[in-house]
Amino acid sequence: MKHTKGKWWISQFEDELIISSKHKMICEIQEINEEAKANATLITAAPDMLETLKDLIRQIQYPQAGLTNSSGDMIRTPDISKAEEAIKKAEQL
Repeated sequence: MKHTKGKWWISQFEDELIISSKHKMICEIQEINEEAKANATLITAAPDMLETLKDLIRQIQYPQAGLTNSSGDMIRTPDISKAEEAIKKAEQL
């Protein structure tokens, strides 16, 4: 199964939150409270977290010089900063 590619964002309409991509609704949250907003934020971070995890696994499995991550960047050591940024986005810190 494939997920919707691209950036996801949150929109609020009256009493619901809509998570969508450029051309598609991902999900709808019908109760707005702090927990629902935090859940929506975490959902929108999912594509970045997935890409980051794939890159980290690739870097750990194949640490030899000359390999590249999914963005085409050279891999030398695991890039923890990308993982930290994905977590920061998920937690909105």
